Amino acid sequence: MNESDAPSSLEDLPESSTRTEPTTYERSRWWYWIAAYPVYSLLSIPLVIFGLILFVPFGAVATPMGADPQFVGPLMFSLIVLVVGIGAIYALLGLVLTLMLPLALYIDATEITDSELLWSPDPILYGLIGLLNFLAAPVVGILVAVYYLYRRHEHVGTP
Repeated sequence: MNESDAPSSLEDLPESSTRTEPTTYERSRWWYWIAAYPVYSLLSIPLVIFGLILFVPFGAVATPMGADPQFVGPLMFSLIVLVVGIGAIYALLGLVLTLMLPLALYIDATEITDSELLWSPDPILYGLIGLLNFLAAPVVGILVAVYYLYRRHEHVGTP
């Protein structure tokens, strides 16, 4: 099959090739990791704001306003333990997603490149751009993930 005969998207494949055994790019689930990164990043903004709204008034205002220190002490300790515990788990999830982004971009792009589609994303380029997430702001990772998923959707049909 030469390049001009290759289907440009999943919908262009013959009926028999889409109904029998799925090809590699149809089975690939690495895009879930790629999609999780921007979702996690965008959820971080309201969670930080919520944490500040919840934490700052109790810590900075409750005692000077004349609340009972015996009540505020255990309440603040419980609140701090809760916020720090949830924050630590959330930060660990962020670390895992940050580490998985370049790997997921590389593997998913490799599987699509090895397929029959005309779109041939460069796995090394996407993996290296995903690594920029460590050096630059997380905005780079969000933009790369969203762009990659958009292009993947155009040519593969998922996500």
